[in-house]
Amino acid sequence: MGNNIEPSLPQLQEWLTADVCIVGAGITGLSTALELAQQGLQVVVLEANRIAWGASGRSGGQMIFGYGCDMPVLEKAAGKNIAKAFWDTSLEGMTLIRQRVAQYQIECNLQPGHLHAAIKPRHMHELQDWQQSLAQDYNYHSLQLWQQQALQEQLASKRYLGGLYDSNSGHLHPLNYTLGLARAALNAGVKIFEHSPLTKCLTSSGQHLCHTPEGQRTKQFSPQHNLTIRRSQ
Repeated sequence: MGNNIEPSLPQLQEWLTADVCIVGAGITGLSTALELAQQGLQVVVLEANRIAWGASGRSGGQMIFGYGCDMPVLEKAAGKNIAKAFWDTSLEGMTLIRQRVAQYQIECNLQPGHLHAAIKPRHMHELQDWQQSLAQDYNYHSLQLWQQQALQEQLASKRYLGGLYDSNSGHLHPLNYTLGLARAALNAGVKIFEHSPLTKCLTSSGQHLCHTPEGQRTKQFSPQHNLTIRRSQ
């Protein structure tokens, strides 16, 4: 079975009961839905367009350690302990991706390895310092500093002086990965509705009522954590 989910999944137009409703069928929403379903919860996902419509289906597909800013920025903002927790979470995320690709046989062309290339001598010194810092402060040892000859064995270009290679990071096809998550979630019992944007959310009489153009969901704070989705009147 391929990664495509065709035809389009239905729009919400029925009465439903569930434990959790998730807004957005991207990587975050579908990952959450899959985890909750595996814990025995009934989960509904509402998507305004189609699965992976936004960044989850259109990103560069980079699976890289850390965050968009360097770790010293996080350390300064939140302290070293919290920065370390963030770091560990990023590594756990990469491990989880590999596990799910294998477990659910997601055809997303997952390729190991990522390189930060240097074009100036200054860049090589910075990469070396970065490697040492991550090893010392975050116990991260999968980085290799490649000199120019080693890099040219992998990359047919003389432009770069070397680079920092990470064997733990990688790259994948983001749309196919997200569609694979959706297929796994559907098989786990998650109900996914496309073309069902959340238009408003109201709280009344102990309930949260979230509206879509053709339906609405109500969460009652009872011991059963009941969540009802029903057609708008």
